[in-house]
Amino acid sequence: VDGILWISAESDYSGCVNKTGQLFMWGGNTWGAGKKSSGEKLWAGKLGLGDDCGRHKVTPQRVLSLNNAFVTRSSLGSVYAGCCTEDGALYMWGYGGHGNLGLGNRNSYATPQLVKHLHEKGEVVVEVACTVGQEGPKGDFYPSTTGNEGPHTVVVALTGGIYTFGTCHKGLLCN
Repeated sequence: VDGILWISAESDYSGCVNKTGQLFMWGGNTWGAGKKSSGEKLWAGKLGLGDDCGRHKVTPQRVLSLNNAFVTRSSLGSVYAGCCTEDGALYMWGYGGHGNLGLGNRNSYATPQLVKHLHEKGEVVVEVACTVGQEGPKGDFYPSTTGNEGPHTVVVALTGGIYTFGTCHKGLLCN
């Protein structure tokens, strides 16, 4: 990968943006350890490369689903990630069980998803920050009750507006 302009890293994976706005990801693709309490295997997808990516990538892989976007910034959280594009769009992927992807649901995604609410409001997103240093939410990855601490996201718009989504434990979202 030539001409790196931006890099982000978390405990077991990394990503970078090159001078042509392409996002590359590598490292661990899974979040959580072991299995859910129901016995179901935990999910993979925080690299944003799709469900069939496997557990690890040892070399940088281009995130093909962002092929037509010029990525300017990325943020890698412990269990999910996001990026901003030159046209002000925000894309999020990975674990979303606490609403931390800003997609209006608690689903997880293996490829980047446009955060439509901000896009439809005409907000130009310039920065995104994802929760780091949190290997998993307190309580469970699939909370059955509210009030459990989990990941949260902070977004800055060109207007200076700040948007937050995800867990509002202990006032983290400032709303």
